[in-house]
Amino acid sequence: LMPLFRSGTAENGKPQDGWDLSLVCLFLGLAAYACTKTEADPDLWGHIKFGTDLWRTGEVLRSDIYSYLTAGQKWINHEWLSEAVFAFIFSRLGPAGLIVFKAVLSFSVLWAGYTFLRRRGLSVMRAGLLMAVDPRVAEVAKEIRRRSLLVLRNPAGHEGARH
Repeated sequence: LMPLFRSGTAENGKPQDGWDLSLVCLFLGLAAYACTKTEADPDLWGHIKFGTDLWRTGEVLRSDIYSYLTAGQKWINHEWLSEAVFAFIFSRLGPAGLIVFKAVLSFSVLWAGYTFLRRRGLSVMRAGLLMAVDPRVAEVAKEIRRRSLLVLRNPAGHEGARH
């Protein structure tokens, strides 16, 4: 039980032995599972279509051309940047590419948190457990990912009319 609570690193911050390496692999596997979990988003295909339109025309649409009730009315697309990114990824890699993009973004957030904890002196086990089981960490990671996507979707920082 003592190996679980020792510092677990050499002075360079790298795992010292096979035990630490196996813990890192376990935590990376858990993170990969958590980061690739997908949920249905009914707006996704609209975002991809709007992004495809942006790539096709070279400009952000200013009027609603897809709604039968508001067709032709002014529309402020505040999510144009993320839609362009989503459409680009989808056109080249399909749905799997979107999942990989989401996983890379999510994993980056988790890795930043883990690295922060390790630099503060937590052992591999403590940092990994904290990142894996503390619900506050999961909520912070979700919130950072959500806000990152929000910035990507809304670079101007304002809310426009929803589609």
